[in-house]
Formats: sequence, C-alpha cells, structure tokens
Amino acid sequence: MHIALATNQEYPNLLEGEVLPLEAFSKAGYDAEPAVWNDPSVDWGQFGHIIIRCCWGYHRKVEEFYSWLDKLGALGVTVHNPPEIVRWNSHKRYLLDLQSMELPVPETTLVSRSDARPLQETSGSLSCDQVVIKPCYGASSQGVMKVVRGETSEESEAQYRRLLRSSEVLVQEFIPEIAQGETSAVFFNNHFSHAVVKVPKTGEFRTNYDLGGTEHAVTLSTEQKARVERVYAQCKQDVLYARLDFVETAKGIRLMELELIEPYLFFDYQEGAADGFVKAFEQRIERK
Repeated sequence: MHIALATNQEYPNLLEGEVLPLEAFSKAGYDAEPAVWNDPSVDWGQFGHIIIRCCWGYHRKVEEFYSWLDKLGALGVTVHNPPEIVRWNSHKRYLLDLQSMELPVPETTLVSRSDARPLQETSGSLSCDQVVIKPCYGASSQGVMKVVRGETSEESEAQYRRLLRSSEVLVQEFIPEIAQGETSAVFFNNHFSHAVVKVPKTGEFRTNYDLGGTEHAVTLSTEQKARVERVYAQCKQDVLYARLDFVETAKGIRLMELELIEPYLFFDYQEGAADGFVKAFEQRIERK
C-alpha cells in the first residue's frame, strides 16, 4: 500500500518528530513517503491513502488548499482526516458549533468582516473581564490579541481592523488559568494516546514554543483521562487523529481547540506513539 504523508514546502521531508510515523509505517511494511501538498509535480493518484501532517501555513492559501482536497476526492484517494471534516475544522466557527452542542468552550462570538462596531463594543458583548480576539483562519496564535472587555486603544483598534480586512474574527472569553498551562490530549482512531502540557512564558498568554513557551509530557490521572475522553466523545468526530487542547479551571475543563487538520501530535514525547498511530490506521482501513 502506497501512503503519502502530506507536508508543506518548508518541511518537504517532514519536521523531525513527524518523521517517526513515517518510519513506523515503513517498519510495518508500508510504502510511505512525504509529499508537499501544493507541489504540482506530485501524482496524487498513485497513493491509496493520504495523511495530512505538516501542512502548516495552508490557511494563507486556503482556497488552493480546498482545491487540493477536491482534486483528491476526484481521484478517489482516501484522505485522513476526511476532507469534509478538514473544511469544517479550518474555520474557527467550528468552536461555535461545539458551543451549541454544550461543550465547555469559552464564551465565544463571531464578528463578520462587515461589522462596523468598534472593538470596545464587540469586546463588551461578552460577560467576562478580558477577551481574546482570533482570526477565523489562522494558526500558531498568529494575529491573536488580548484586550480588557469594553476597553481599547488606537493600537488595538487598528490591529482589530487589520484582522477584519482579511477574515472574520472570534471574540472569546479569556481563560486566565492558561498561565499554568494548556494540555494537549492526543487521540488516535478516537482513543486517547498521550498528553503534553504547553506552558507560556511569564507574562505571555500564548503557549507557542516560538513565543517562549515550554512543553513537557504529562501523565493524566484516571479522573482527568475520563473527563477528557467524555469531552472528546461529545465532539462526535470519527477520525484517525485528533488533538484536544484544554485548560483546567475551578469550573472544570475548558475546551480551547479541537485540532483535526495538521496538529503537531508530539510523537517524540511518547515512546511507542508512532507505532500506535500505525495500528490506529490499520484498524480504520480494516473496518472499511
């Protein structure tokens, strides 16, 4: 079986940790290789399965990315995760869908590009002290800003307007407990695999490594694992891989993101995770 692990032009041979599942597929007897998703020379019809991995930055070429998914569909290639789920997950309005399903998402509202209200007014529409503004197409906290509800400055208003020129935005309740860390729970074939905690640097609320954040593997308690599995089950997604990012608060888990497209899956933080990923893949294709 010929398998492609789709990646981007920056990492044509995959990022270091993402090489591990490639090696695990080869060890299990599969013909697996990385392929750049927007490389016109790639013959996608040669693959039986395509697994989206290091396609970071696709949101800057989102229509081209959607066209690529359509092309794969026309070729009859099986894509993981499924294109319809990828499309849904690519726009952050999916968080509103989860909110409507009564999942523990921070209070969230969507602002359209044509909305002329000032930031002071839109941020004041939520019932919390501080809010986070996020572009609806984005990754790695790019363009994300935090403001005090109902307050603004010329600088923050200008940044807000820049965001709206290119995308709808989410206005979301800020969860202060993120200062203690955000946990990423990784699932393979809808079963919990492992978890990593991402801690922002002092004075920062974004947990990204390139913004000074740190990461370490964590073992969830039996109770934590059960709670995370319940939240994941409520999301009702049947996929090969998923990453559920959450913050622990006094009121329980707050679901920050459900990553179903190209999340970093921390294979290098958990021994045997790559082999588990391959087994999950085999379980999915066996049930077809």
